Amino acid sequence: MPTSPDLRTQLQAAAIHLRTGGEPAPDLAEYVRKVLLPGGWKELRATDKESSEPNLTIRIARQYRDAIVAAAADRVVTLTSVVNEGYKKFLAGEFKTRDREKGRVQERRPTGEQKVNLNVTPNAALLAQVRDSGVLPMHVASDYLMHYFKVGPYAPGYTEPLPSGSDRNPKIPRVLRDRIRDAAAERGAADSDADGGFRQIGLSDYLTQVDARRSPVDSRPQVAVVVAEGEIAGGDLPAGRIGGVSTSALLREARDDDDVKAVVLRVDSPGGEVFASEQIRREVDALKAAGKPVAVSMGDMAASGGYWISMNADRIYADESTITGSIGIFGMIPNFARSLDKIGVHTDGVGTTRFAGAFDVTRPMDPAVGRVIQSVIDKGYADF
Repeated sequence: MPTSPDLRTQLQAAAIHLRTGGEPAPDLAEYVRKVLLPGGWKELRATDKESSEPNLTIRIARQYRDAIVAAAADRVVTLTSVVNEGYKKFLAGEFKTRDREKGRVQERRPTGEQKVNLNVTPNAALLAQVRDSGVLPMHVASDYLMHYFKVGPYAPGYTEPLPSGSDRNPKIPRVLRDRIRDAAAERGAADSDADGGFRQIGLSDYLTQVDARRSPVDSRPQVAVVVAEGEIAGGDLPAGRIGGVSTSALLREARDDDDVKAVVLRVDSPGGEVFASEQIRREVDALKAAGKPVAVSMGDMAASGGYWISMNADRIYADESTITGSIGIFGMIPNFARSLDKIGVHTDGVGTTRFAGAFDVTRPMDPAVGRVIQSVIDKGYADF
């Protein structure tokens, strides 16, 4: 019959043996009987400790805990005595934990790994000295238990498991990986903010850069395609709309790009603002003056302003069903003088010039102003 300090260890070892498909341990019934005796739970609770010693909980992978508990049962040693031995060797400089503080240890969990608790009751004075050294007592205890029983990272031929997910690193022996990191740091690649403590690049990113250098962008002469689709309006409009400023800027960019040797202007527009159309037409002229031919490809419609911006191209291509031409220029100035007169509202004023207040909607339009507007419209027709 085991002594009380061994009781918990023996019960844990027997439970692991049964869980892994082994035959019941011969003394299992005796262990259980002793726990079930009056006061037996007190003996189990006192297992591995004196009443004055603190309890230490170690978080460890289930398979490592099971291996440690089974090995302790085979050697008939308590986990607490092993931890106390580890604390003494650590304080004497005879044992060194894995360097977690500097990020050198990557606690990778393979898919499905489960962390469990392993409880020991180390000597309170030793535990306090380890804690005062700046290292967590739990880390010293777990590392020394795995070192003592040769499991986990301290097992012969150990390689770290791949983490779950798609971003996985190849299996590299821990000793070799540490040597690579130390060599990289010595050669000036150390970087405390980087993963692993040194500057590095992933294999996929490296191959992307290599492929980019091997396959440069096509160096042949380029043809720029500028799409002018929708109603033509003034200003700087977002992509997908025709703006006098924004569409002109696209044509200007093609003119300034030495790699662009020709431009295709795709027009599918019912027309729109006169000034915006003229801005775009002038950029087409500037392209031709720069020695870059311009070809217009008309879509379903290239009417009015769409026709205007197309006319100066070197070549125009249109389908038989394309609606183009359709010249129509008009100007409208609203006036509410008659409507206001019906409700008895009248306005008056004094101007310092002939056309002062020419577009006042509360008064009839001056015929001279009408003639000016008509002359602008007539010029538009003449330009068409």
